[in-house]
Amino acid sequence: MNNSKIISIILVTALLITGVLSKDGLRAYADTASGSSVTPTESASAVSASPTATEAPSATTSASPTASAKASSSPKVTKTPKPTKTPKPKKKKKVKKPAKVKWIKTTYRDSRKVTLTWSFTKRATGFLIYRKKIGAKKFKLLKKKGKKHRKYTDTKVGINKKYKYKVKAYRKKYKQTVYGKGKVKRYYNLNIVKTTRQKYSYDMMAADIHKLARKYPNRMTYKVIGKSEDGRNIYDVILGNRYAKKTLLFIAAIHAREYMTSLLAMRQIERCMQEYNYTVGGTKVNYVLGDVCVHYIVMANPDGVMISQNGFTSIRNAKLRKKLYKLGPVNTALWKANARGVDLNRNFAFKFKKKGKMSSEGYTGKKAHSEKESKAIVKLVKNLQKYHGLKGVINYHATGSIIFGSVRKNRKYTNGTVAMYNLARNLTGYADAGSYESSDVSDAHGNFREYAMYVKKIPSITLEIGKTPCPLVIKEYADIWKRNKNIVIKEAALF
Repeated sequence: MNNSKIISIILVTALLITGVLSKDGLRAYADTASGSSVTPTESASAVSASPTATEAPSATTSASPTASAKASSSPKVTKTPKPTKTPKPKKKKKVKKPAKVKWIKTTYRDSRKVTLTWSFTKRATGFLIYRKKIGAKKFKLLKKKGKKHRKYTDTKVGINKKYKYKVKAYRKKYKQTVYGKGKVKRYYNLNIVKTTRQKYSYDMMAADIHKLARKYPNRMTYKVIGKSEDGRNIYDVILGNRYAKKTLLFIAAIHAREYMTSLLAMRQIERCMQEYNYTVGGTKVNYVLGDVCVHYIVMANPDGVMISQNGFTSIRNAKLRKKLYKLGPVNTALWKANARGVDLNRNFAFKFKKKGKMSSEGYTGKKAHSEKESKAIVKLVKNLQKYHGLKGVINYHATGSIIFGSVRKNRKYTNGTVAMYNLARNLTGYADAGSYESSDVSDAHGNFREYAMYVKKIPSITLEIGKTPCPLVIKEYADIWKRNKNIVIKEAALF
């Protein structure tokens, strides 16, 4: 065996081992080698260039046997993909916060509504409005407003409550929301009339009347209908439509030591104003007060109230004070009369008969309507009856939790009195005062209720509030208020 054959065999073996030459290619090579002697270079080129004897070349078959062999027998080698670089996150554009809200203004609308307005704020997209009761831990979101709306009305304000409001600006930009600093504003929706003091004085009453008139100028007014013997004003507080064709009159504190009736009357007045656009016990307040004007003589005996609360030193007129001191030792807390020692509820022109002398209670005075206070009351009654259609009179006294409503039958004023009496009993739960009333009305000489009914022919009832002896203690007020809070509107609605 010569060297060329040895080289050919080694070459073929290498081709077979590497998979470049297939078995069919080897047979073709053998056939070629048996016919002629070839050099190693020629044999290698013949192997790589000539197709197999059995295969016919096609358009899809490679001209090189080596390539064909690779395609048919060698496994495909997949390239490992290069690791992709994670893109760096884009930095968020910094959004500048909106400026701080500089101020908030609160405007009273009614007892359950307050309007907030606030300052223009740079860079604001909108505003968030929060509220909480003073003493609560967290603010609650009320509303979200756009930047053009720097105004919000809270329609769910509680009566006699304290609140904190907060307005905070926010800004939206680049898919981000940032917030500015909030501004806080306190709002007190408190009652003007304070019901926690034992002694509700004339000065407190006068101050509260003026405050209420300023707060509700289109709903109530007042006028001075006279002066007391010691120069204090006797007020007529007027609720609703002053030009209404029907009126109802309330009178309180005609007896000095019964001054809790003045506190009750003032709170009733304020509640009517607070609930003016709402309903009380199913009755629309502004509808009733538009049709029936309610008048209140809140403190018919201001001098006597001052004596009961503070003694004779509260009387400013030296002559009056000197006469009072001449009465000797007196428990002034139990005082019922005026500064001249006249019991005003014995001073009216019904079966009047002079009785007694200057004292804490019971003295009728020298003649009917002798006192400045009774004169002022009678003048108002006559005016209302003549020009404003006075339909009824309700008197507040203390004590006993009873109602006086007896009346003669088949009279002009009978039906009105009975209707007022029945309604008052249903609302308050007070007992009938029949056992306290005399069957002979002449025994009620000088009484105002009998004067209103039997002389002026006006329906009239009297409510005696409280249970303990006068002056009533302040702890009784809550129960008194609960029973009497709806009396005004309900009684007015009868007419």
